[in-house]
Amino acid sequence: MGKCIAVASLLVLVQGAILAQEEEEEISVNFELGVFSKYVYRGILITDDAVAQPLVELEWQGLTFGVWSNHDLTNINGTDFEPSEVDYILSCERDVAGVTFEAGAVRLCFPNTPYEATTELYLKAELSDIPFAPSLGLYRDVDEVEGTYASLSFEQDVVLGETAALSLGLALGYGSSDHNVAYYGVDDGALADVVARATLGVALSENISVGTTVAFSSLLDDDVRDIAPEPDNVVIGVTFIAKF
Repeated sequence: MGKCIAVASLLVLVQGAILAQEEEEEISVNFELGVFSKYVYRGILITDDAVAQPLVELEWQGLTFGVWSNHDLTNINGTDFEPSEVDYILSCERDVAGVTFEAGAVRLCFPNTPYEATTELYLKAELSDIPFAPSLGLYRDVDEVEGTYASLSFEQDVVLGETAALSLGLALGYGSSDHNVAYYGVDDGALADVVARATLGVALSENISVGTTVAFSSLLDDDVRDIAPEPDNVVIGVTFIAKF
């Protein structure tokens, strides 16, 4: 969940400079460090305790390479404070006729756990110029899972002043039968999860901002909820962002 909750902070940080940056050919660097009360992914409670989730991205002319990881801040999962997940992300973003398209690949690795690494390819389309910025994302696992996850999301950003913005988000997920049996243990295509999020972002300087987030995640399928030990979760976190 911490992978996408700093939207409001980034909105404040780069407001008024996005178009100019797109014209530049220099490589930009984005660093994020999120600290959250727990780690929830697609409705699944991965870590029921505090985690740190750093992200480093290099961006150049719409191409982005990033490395994201999860680190349990306690030994609740027996990882001895070593990373339990490291994701390598390569993506390309383009605007076409008012629609923002993003295509990419993610290599998900799970060191210090018994889980095998896998690879997802994804394609997202967003109507960012209309209210609530609806977007649809399709994620296809082409390795261990060989399943598909779809996400329909909405987001509304409200600028609160020169240095603050509020981002409200809602995302609804659907999983194919192959996806759901791998992630949830239920061999049936169904609605997977829903996430509601509110993030308050504040710019501390031209390049540095901080975002505070409260999110609610819930599994939707009755069979999945019966299996999951914690089908509903509230996550609170703070993300520090530096962009150069």
